[in-house]
Amino acid sequence: MAHCQESLSVTGKTRRLKKANSSGKHLLSLINDVLDVAKIQAGMMQLFVENGADLAPEIKTVADTIRPAFNGKDVQFFEDVDASLPKLSVDRRRVRQILLNLLSNAVKFTQKGSVTLSVKGREQDVLMAVIDTGPGIGSADQNLIFEPFKQTDTGLRQGSGTGLGLYISRQLAEAHGGKLWVESEVGQGTAFYLSLPFKKGDTENHTSEKASAA
Repeated sequence: MAHCQESLSVTGKTRRLKKANSSGKHLLSLINDVLDVAKIQAGMMQLFVENGADLAPEIKTVADTIRPAFNGKDVQFFEDVDASLPKLSVDRRRVRQILLNLLSNAVKFTQKGSVTLSVKGREQDVLMAVIDTGPGIGSADQNLIFEPFKQTDTGLRQGSGTGLGLYISRQLAEAHGGKLWVESEVGQGTAFYLSLPFKKGDTENHTSEKASAA
């Protein structure tokens, strides 16, 4: 009997610790988002750009980080990533931040079906996409979601998030000279696209790599 009570006590403590840890992570994320918005609006957001950055390790880190979020959900996670990605001049931490935000949203709003992370090298850019089979976003909301503190009705009903992630992500994409946009229909899922262009040195390296491969 005493052993059972002890086990229940340990289980209860473990649950409370997990809840406290989750709450702490949420609070830290909120603080970081507010700080990022303050920097953006003050024109003080700085990128720490690495020339010729290898995106492959970042994509793997993103996938490994988000994968546990699918546990217990009737949602599959797919990766459609080019085996050989061109190198880019980017702030790798910020690219990782954008992708994790997009994937976290996809997991949160997709109750059944799949979420796909796609990364493809093209002639002028690297195109990344997060595609889900969730509820979709109406055309009237597709600009609103990129404004600070704005959420769709579905987002408000979920009761989580601050409405800052997509605003920050678009600002970071544009700071790289890239673009972030959404394509969606209600009931048909959602696809967010991130385009990061080659800089001059990147283009030369990409051309050399293609020539070597040929």
